[in-house]
Amino acid sequence: MALSIESRFSEVSGGSLHVADFGGTDNGEVVCVHGLGGSHANWMSVADGFGEFGRVTAPDLPGFGLTPPEGRSCTVTANRKVLDTYLRTLETPVILVGNSMGGTIALLQTALAPETVRGLVLLAPALPAGETVGALRWLGEALDIVRRRPRLGDDPLIISRWTWELCTTRPDLVSKEVMEAHLEVAEARIDDPDFESAIRRAAVSLVALLSNRRL
Repeated sequence: MALSIESRFSEVSGGSLHVADFGGTDNGEVVCVHGLGGSHANWMSVADGFGEFGRVTAPDLPGFGLTPPEGRSCTVTANRKVLDTYLRTLETPVILVGNSMGGTIALLQTALAPETVRGLVLLAPALPAGETVGALRWLGEALDIVRRRPRLGDDPLIISRWTWELCTTRPDLVSKEVMEAHLEVAEARIDDPDFESAIRRAAVSLVALLSNRRL
């Protein structure tokens, strides 16, 4: 896999926003939205294929990846507004791709600002739980994962390996390039304690949203 990724920062919603530009065709814009605890690196294995449908970019939402909170809220609702601001800078409706929490955000964006979206792709989206009890159980599991997660001050290699074991069934099939990209993100987070609390705030807000059946 030979990807050429352009990394850039821009001012969005009162703070910086890191965006990974994977390139692609001139057919339009494809924007990928990561899940809880994720980043632009999550899209490396599929961005090349998406490029057939347009230029592929993946923003790191505030509190995740290489985008610091900088005093901004990291809730699902707040990050949806950040995504909306970013999409409007592209000045054309996009194909919006969302995974997990990013799927929820992408779905909300499509419902609330349909003029910014020309296509929607949901990959294992986090959708309403149907029952509050189920949502609360999910919250307990999510917060337990955060609690057991290695501290960011620890060896970032340990953090990356722990994440792969948690999120993949065959980590041995993940390419070295993708592994190294996730390791770089983990290393960049080491000295910023806000990233830990950002995950907690996002998880709580996600469950609060999912427990309401009228998403």
